Amino acid sequence: MKYYSTNHQASDASLEEAVVKGLASDKGLYMPEAIKPLPQEFYDQIENLSFQEIAYRVADAFFGEDVPAETLKQIVYDTLSFDVPAVKVKDNIYSLELFHGPTLAFKDVGGRFMARLLGYFIKKEGQKQVNVLVATSGDTGSAVANGFLGVEGIHVYVLYPKGKVSEIQEKQFTTLGRNITALEVDGTFDDCQALVKNAFMDADLNAHMKLTSANSINVARFLPQAFYYFYAYAQLKKEGKADHLVVCVPSGNFGNITAGLFGKRMGLPVKRFIAANNRNDIFYQYLQTGKYNPRPSIATIANAMDVGDPSNFARVLALYGNSHAAITADISGATYTDEQIRETVGEVYRETGYLLDPHGACGYRALSEGLSPSETGIFLETAHPAKFLETVEGIIGDKVEIPAKLQAFMKGTKQSVPIAWYVTWEVRIHSPKQGYGAKIAGQNQKRYTDKNAAIKYLDGRKKAYSHLFTEISPPIPKEYEHHFMVHGTLLPGYTVEGLEQTKTEHAAAEVSEGGIFTPENQEKPSVLGKLSVAKTQEKTPTTPGTAMKKKEDIQL
Repeated sequence: MKYYSTNHQASDASLEEAVVKGLASDKGLYMPEAIKPLPQEFYDQIENLSFQEIAYRVADAFFGEDVPAETLKQIVYDTLSFDVPAVKVKDNIYSLELFHGPTLAFKDVGGRFMARLLGYFIKKEGQKQVNVLVATSGDTGSAVANGFLGVEGIHVYVLYPKGKVSEIQEKQFTTLGRNITALEVDGTFDDCQALVKNAFMDADLNAHMKLTSANSINVARFLPQAFYYFYAYAQLKKEGKADHLVVCVPSGNFGNITAGLFGKRMGLPVKRFIAANNRNDIFYQYLQTGKYNPRPSIATIANAMDVGDPSNFARVLALYGNSHAAITADISGATYTDEQIRETVGEVYRETGYLLDPHGACGYRALSEGLSPSETGIFLETAHPAKFLETVEGIIGDKVEIPAKLQAFMKGTKQSVPIAWYVTWEVRIHSPKQGYGAKIAGQNQKRYTDKNAAIKYLDGRKKAYSHLFTEISPPIPKEYEHHFMVHGTLLPGYTVEGLEQTKTEHAAAEVSEGGIFTPENQEKPSVLGKLSVAKTQEKTPTTPGTAMKKKEDIQL
């Protein structure tokens, strides 16, 4: 099967190309050219099939044209070595517990599947080294790192926002070593995601290193997440509770709910979906207004949902032909504050004894507020509550038992590489008297571990030298005009009596984040070095302009 880019400017790719590349050359996300419906007989007997049997049928519809049947079956069965039970919380509300895998989070499914599929392609092509880049707001990093741990020919770089993931989450990907490197970014998840995307667009980096992504932007990460939607339906059907099924998905980067929407397009009998948001309610606002306005993410206690510009929104638009009406027909939204999340965790625990994590709490609350009496709701409990130990214990006022799997991670030693920003700036005088490009001040590769501090420093340099950008010459008498011209052009900064001042371009009057970069003193930049770039590296070019410049024309 071929895969097209959501930006429609890149060539179609094979499954192998889409998985290995991760992101299309036009910065779009790959989408399968067709979504194959599954036959009715599959749904008629689905309650009698195991999780692995169901998942293989779904995987075959996605990947069967490109991966041999036995290989695909082995990948699926090896991936799903754990159960995903649907647990009754109230009469008409169920929790789909996705935290029984190795890292106790839903991303174990997609992370483990992708690791095995990518490993198959690497071995098939005889490639020596593929570098996997993944940005995480918490659970993705641990799931991917553990899924790829020890896989020959693959090195994983996990980028995560400093101080914005729980201690347990951090331990799950910073203590592994071997082929896993954790990069600690002083910023938000959106900054981490931008770094990953910029790395893919860096021609020099891609020229000598094979890069791919393990975020839900990769088709091999998000598509397998459709497996457990089918299994959830099978479990509820077995109990006679599958009619009028509503699925609520705590949503951050929207890979999870997109996989569910793919399932619905394949014939899965889901009546409707609810996308539950925390205060990062960009998608909720889109549903209300039809306008998509991404913004910087806001830190909340449901940190895995702290995404201000969800990548997979592009896939949702592609799936529904950019129709707001079609999207809202299948998906409704809800949004909750930290206080509301705390209330929900506490109330459900006191009333039922069931312990929610902050993300699952959003899903449960949306169902409890939005279900009709004839509907059955199931929400995705995306991670074990113990992964948010301090938050959850503070809410319920009781100790939470830490599973043995998590205890093992907590004993490890943190190993991470802090991402640094380097600032270089110069002030140069361009004047007929002193010559072209005389340097009067500057700083080379001043290091910051905080992005905002680097920007503040640059702003300070601009302010310090701002007086050099002001007009310093009185108007020139008309009869002497030619003395201040070069090749018929009046020198910058001068005016002629009786004439309106000509506006000139002062490229030097602008200082952007392009002034922040990582040094390129290595002959072949490493992945770590290149990933230290806050934005795609830019250098302020020398302004060609006139043959002679005045000191007002300054590069900063």
